[in-house]
Amino acid sequence: MNIKSYKTFNALLGEFSKRDVFVITIFFGALPEAIFTLIDFIIKQEADTLLRAIFLFFVSAITFFYIWWRYKELKKFFEEREYEIRNANPSNAKVLITGLSIIPDLELEEVKKKGKPSRNFRLYPIMEKIKDLHEKAKLEKVIVIPSHESEKNFSTFKEIVEKLYKGVSVEKTEPVDYNHFDSIQRRIKEVFKKLREEGYKKSQIVVGITAGTTVFSVVASALTFFSDITLSYFTQGDEGKVVYIDIKGPGEE
Repeated sequence: MNIKSYKTFNALLGEFSKRDVFVITIFFGALPEAIFTLIDFIIKQEADTLLRAIFLFFVSAITFFYIWWRYKELKKFFEEREYEIRNANPSNAKVLITGLSIIPDLELEEVKKKGKPSRNFRLYPIMEKIKDLHEKAKLEKVIVIPSHESEKNFSTFKEIVEKLYKGVSVEKTEPVDYNHFDSIQRRIKEVFKKLREEGYKKSQIVVGITAGTTVFSVVASALTFFSDITLSYFTQGDEGKVVYIDIKGPGEE
């Protein structure tokens, strides 16, 4: 229950009533604190702790009833809110996070011989993305989040990329189930945390959603909302190209 929480809810709710934002922030701060304080009382049996827990539950109850009263309008607001999709400039990008589809061995071998994939190859979109970022930005690394099935293709993929694009390193995470929302979300968040610890800014990260499954694309896209992280995909058709976008909610700059 702090100013950071308030700013987060304010970004989520956009231009909705500041009072509503404040009350929701208080509720989500007071309720967990009340529960932890009650647990603390049960363990320590201190009267002051019980009084604090009662007060926090009282605050939680008041804010809950306010939210319940405002529920219909809040529900309508969320149903009608729109996101602004902007073209993004990838010139600051240093890291590409991507999935990896299962790639036939024959395709991998042909790419190794020719040095690049043909347009109809599964590997083509992701290689075009790497090529584009290598030319337009200072791409330093590609982080692959493979599935259990596509992990076997990683070593060859790494060899191809690092041979074609000097200075770009390729690494992978532990594989995930491409059909499991939570597993994908946890793994991508782990990558975000690792990059943050390594000193990378959000504006230097691009998340590619072309490789992998529909579930992977949905989760990866959602995790870039309300963030400076850029989303990237490869368009379909003969004129296929790499596109970079930034998705903002109401109230965001």
